[in-house]
Amino acid sequence: MTDILDFEFERKFVVASDAPFPTENGCYIFQAFPYIGDEWAIRIRMEAAISSVSHVKDAHSLDLRRSDDLLHLLANVGCAENGLLTTKESGGGRSGVRYEKEVDISSDVVKSVLMEMTRQDPTSLIIKRRYSHIISLNDRTWSWEIDVFEGVNAPLILAECEDAEPVADLWIPKFCHREVTGDIRFTNAYLATHPFSAWEDQHTFLSDQAFSREFGTNVFEQDT
Repeated sequence: MTDILDFEFERKFVVASDAPFPTENGCYIFQAFPYIGDEWAIRIRMEAAISSVSHVKDAHSLDLRRSDDLLHLLANVGCAENGLLTTKESGGGRSGVRYEKEVDISSDVVKSVLMEMTRQDPTSLIIKRRYSHIISLNDRTWSWEIDVFEGVNAPLILAECEDAEPVADLWIPKFCHREVTGDIRFTNAYLATHPFSAWEDQHTFLSDQAFSREFGTNVFEQDT
């Protein structure tokens, strides 16, 4: 039986490269998609401490756009004991809602698969720093995640607000520059096959502001 907890409700935004944003509660995420279909995708993911990744990167001056350097980082970084295997609904979802189901899996298994996929195609590996941030205002609380992509998906920065119910009447922080909720191009599955650094129109998303009116009333930080 499908449970309501198997659905994610989110709104997603591009963050301007020069916009300050919270950097507490950070970690590195390594992930890839062994299968991407028209309706479903399978994702594997593991996490590592920022200090662990930074140590390996700095000690060996790694270039995260190069296959050999990516493999060296994966082989030597200390990661969390468990990773995740996730089944996700393909595409950008419908009105900010998308099905996903997660199960724990050994990080050793995840690392092995990530390394094999990197050997075959280094652009399929997604690396990003994730910062988690909680905002409370007027008896409401919103959970935000800010993803700073590295390697072939730099300089993309995305912010997502997730909730257990539709994300309506959202208080939008100043670091949110352009809304891309439901835009398939900003899903990780799309980025795994179409790296952001190769987009011809990437500067459009980094320069033009736009916000959806589909989710109730938008309240902006600069207006409060």
